[in-house]
Amino acid sequence: MNQYSHDPCLVVRVLDGQAGCVHAARDQARAFLHDCTPGMSEQARDDVLLLVSELVTNAVRHAPGPCALTLRCNGMLKVAVTDASTEVPGARAPDTIGGTGGFGWHLINSLADQVQIRIDQPGGKTITAVLAPH
Repeated sequence: MNQYSHDPCLVVRVLDGQAGCVHAARDQARAFLHDCTPGMSEQARDDVLLLVSELVTNAVRHAPGPCALTLRCNGMLKVAVTDASTEVPGARAPDTIGGTGGFGWHLINSLADQVQIRIDQPGGKTITAVLAPH
């Protein structure tokens, strides 16, 4: 469901921040890609879905509470997640033994052509991954 726009190539979806919202975000992204990027390769679509999963998972894990997914295609494909934390994410060594993560930020940066972090006022942040739709 597009909660804020009548433009099919701009979707904003507010998510409750619970574990099930990652699945909802992927479903939203899948529908968006179908409608707005019909020529995109299957591999590129899978990469975008993985990117959405990682961004939303990080928001759920590190900034408890609601978050919002914004998808936009206007020449470039933009996937943004807004959450309530002002903590800037950073790369850390992946934990292959203890299972505490550390892979997501590396993956996000490898899948996106560009990653932008904006601290929002009065609080929270938005992380935007920009990709060339191919």
